[in-house]
Amino acid sequence: MLPFVPTVDHSKQGRAPAPQTEPAEPAYVGGRYLLGRAIARGGMSIIHQAEHRYTGRTVALKQIDAEFEFDPELRDRLLLEARALELSHHPNVVQVLDAGLDDEGRAFLAMEMLDGRPLDGILTSRGKLSIADTVRIGVKVAEALSSAHQRGVVHRDVKPSNVFVVRDDAGLETIKLIDFGIAALRGSGRGIPSRKLTQRDSILGTPEYMAPEQLLMHDNTDHRCDVYALAVMLYECLTGDVPFKGNYAEVLMRVSTQPPPAINAVRRDVPAELAAAIARGLVRDPAQRWPTTIAFARALLKTVGPMEGPPLPLLDGARGVVVVDEELTVVEPAAAPAPTSAEQRRRFARASFTTPVRIVQSDGQVVDGRSEDISEGGLLVLTSRPCSPDERAMVRFCPPGGASVVTLPTVLRWIKDGRGRSAAGLEFIDAPEALKGMIRAFVTAGGP
Repeated sequence: MLPFVPTVDHSKQGRAPAPQTEPAEPAYVGGRYLLGRAIARGGMSIIHQAEHRYTGRTVALKQIDAEFEFDPELRDRLLLEARALELSHHPNVVQVLDAGLDDEGRAFLAMEMLDGRPLDGILTSRGKLSIADTVRIGVKVAEALSSAHQRGVVHRDVKPSNVFVVRDDAGLETIKLIDFGIAALRGSGRGIPSRKLTQRDSILGTPEYMAPEQLLMHDNTDHRCDVYALAVMLYECLTGDVPFKGNYAEVLMRVSTQPPPAINAVRRDVPAELAAAIARGLVRDPAQRWPTTIAFARALLKTVGPMEGPPLPLLDGARGVVVVDEELTVVEPAAAPAPTSAEQRRRFARASFTTPVRIVQSDGQVVDGRSEDISEGGLLVLTSRPCSPDERAMVRFCPPGGASVVTLPTVLRWIKDGRGRSAAGLEFIDAPEALKGMIRAFVTAGGP
């Protein structure tokens, strides 16, 4: 690229210089949240890392996507989610910090910023979990759901992508239940419209984790649909698969006509008592399931004994926040360097890092996903469909510490297919030193 050379209009020499304008003030959501990089994107919402204007606290700020931002029903649903989170307050539920409307009437929801990885990414990387880790996760999610159920909140969307394995300030790992976006409340509480929302959200959710009464959209669906979803998730943690696969119609037909495959037939080291506890959670008739998630949790604990010992060994690296003002522009080099060995590719320390990612393969195919961790050498990305390994590709993402998007050339070194999702290892090609330094600082900022 040629350097920029300013030109001079000699016809205007001698005139007074034009007045200089002050730089525009940054735009704050709700007058107090400055948006940073995108963290996650859903069907009709987006979550950004944001900083509170006065306290400097980093939060996860959820808003309705620009295409739907003035939809009154979605606005009410987001405010209802805030109320559901507050009612469900528990150490294993993501904490709500703030909610409201900005000057234009657009809704926002501020939550604690989580340091960790979603369970679906861990399952994609590992395939399945140990019996002890599965029970530990199940008990913590059951306790979180019990807190919600006692206050009249039904989550209705329990699945691995809505369970976060997080690291606290002491470096210990625990569980956070997130995304109450389609939760049902008995009584909406103050500040939330009392009119009933439409059926828009009644068919939302992932069919493979939905209880039979949810799939059939019964009016009397209650907290026991969360018992069923939790059982499906634990089944998947142990076996690497769900009991019933397919789209909405296929899952409805199978769950209505077939018993779920026995866990022991798929994984023989699972104790019979644990398999039976999960099987009871999967019973078609809600009256025959565990009556509460706490009853389910107690049954899980009886199968393995007291859950003592070291914390969940599910996360790698550390996470920090580094502010970088530099705008990065990366151009594709003429030729890729020779591939490095697996040992060389693993020489960099990694950190959990979540942001939407777009991969453009050499044939023009576009694959969207989200990052799971980052290092100076590359990204681990959870993708919507498989990529082609050993292939050049361009990747677009927001690096740590800023909202600007960078585009980098990469090599797809490996892929791993899972049930309905895939993981890909992307190795950066000639990443600029500014970017590598920024990532290095991010990885080590919260290190041991």
